[in-house]
Amino acid sequence: SAYEQLVAEGYLVSQRGSGFFVAVELPEQYLPEKLPTQAANPPPAALDVNASFAPGVPDLSLFPTALWQKYLNRHLSRTCLLGNQDIQGSWELRCALSDYLASSRSVNCTPSRIIITSGAQQALCIATMATLTAGSRVIMEQPGYAQMRKLILFQQYQFEPLFVRQ
Repeated sequence: SAYEQLVAEGYLVSQRGSGFFVAVELPEQYLPEKLPTQAANPPPAALDVNASFAPGVPDLSLFPTALWQKYLNRHLSRTCLLGNQDIQGSWELRCALSDYLASSRSVNCTPSRIIITSGAQQALCIATMATLTAGSRVIMEQPGYAQMRKLILFQQYQFEPLFVRQ
């Protein structure tokens, strides 16, 4: 998640029971953690050509269920997760993202121009609602992101496929 990434890079500090806070001092350098090698795992017996290959769908056999449950239990008692948040997302997170984008990506963006979403689908929905009007014509490359096509049709925009030549 973005929070974990910013904590790992030293831009946010996590305080148990209190939440996330912008780090007082920025890290001098960021050294990524070494990822565990996959050499100990045997190769898959056969390639499953019917496996899900959609964006946002991870290999569920590799999902860290115990760690997920630990963090879920830790944060379930936070009442701020139940409502009354800023509609654009946590101000502290948006400030940290703004600083991060400026220092590491040379993107000049104020926190007020950042919107935190729950995922790609929500971000695409907000983007289309902000830029298109009822009945707008949308040309989209085909084959393309199936969820985007569903979103366009659901919002009753005029979908026009643009087929890719091979």
